[in-house]
Amino acid sequence: MWTELKLYPSLLLWRLLCAIFPWESTAYTGPLAYWLIGWLDRLGRWQAWAVYRKAERSCPAYRHFLESQGTPRVRRFADWSKIPTTTKENYVKAYSIEERCYGGALPAAGVTIDESAGSSGIPNNWVRGIAERRRSASLMQLNYKLFYRNTRKKIMMLNCYAMGPWGTGIQCSMAFADHTILKSLGPDVSKLENTLRVFGPAYHYIVMGYPPLFKRFVDSTQLDLSRYEMDLVVGGEALSEGLRDYLLPYFKRVWSSYGASKSPWRWKASLRSACGGGCGTTRTRAWLYSGGNSRR
Repeated sequence: MWTELKLYPSLLLWRLLCAIFPWESTAYTGPLAYWLIGWLDRLGRWQAWAVYRKAERSCPAYRHFLESQGTPRVRRFADWSKIPTTTKENYVKAYSIEERCYGGALPAAGVTIDESAGSSGIPNNWVRGIAERRRSASLMQLNYKLFYRNTRKKIMMLNCYAMGPWGTGIQCSMAFADHTILKSLGPDVSKLENTLRVFGPAYHYIVMGYPPLFKRFVDSTQLDLSRYEMDLVVGGEALSEGLRDYLLPYFKRVWSSYGASKSPWRWKASLRSACGGGCGTTRTRAWLYSGGNSRR
């Protein structure tokens, strides 16, 4: 409950600022930006505190974990260092999925279950409730509206992430389905090429997927990509600067959103780094959208 109450005012604040100041304005690199970062930092602390208290009270696995670690009751932000770190070994593998849910059971409805890629061994499953999906979707939609409010062409989003049990592909499609023209392709080079051929260069394309997929695409396509206006957002694995340089001649912008798709607040720290480093509005825009690994 507290998490929702603390989150949505931040979204309303962003929308208000965007209505007052255009993104091209230098206001976002001046005192207003630092005030906003400080406000969001305090908001994030309250959110984290609310999640901790809720888990302590309502999650059987987390409550048992704290007791087994001999953790004293943490009552202030300054005492956060006393909270033990959870890992796959001491928490995820030590307790069942049901024990790690609020109330010790899966809700009967409104739940989706995602699966990790299994890069560290056996894939892990995590449960998303209605509130979490709604928050993630709101943040993705907010980023989209911030950067694509004034485009000359209609936008078509091409989702090339895998559509199976993994979180990113389906979550992106669910978040954007009612806000843009969307086609969910999966990681298929031939489907991407055919879609671009069918709809032609009349649209501004936002293409999302895994970095190696687009290396194969630009190497094999028979299309003249110079006729198309496309932005590329990659994730799922790291994007090297060499590969970015290789892709930039074909895409207007190449952004990396590499990181946990279930952690949508990563952009806040990235904005802090961008503004603190003295970079301009263009750089800040890219960091905001991509989560930290970007270049115009």
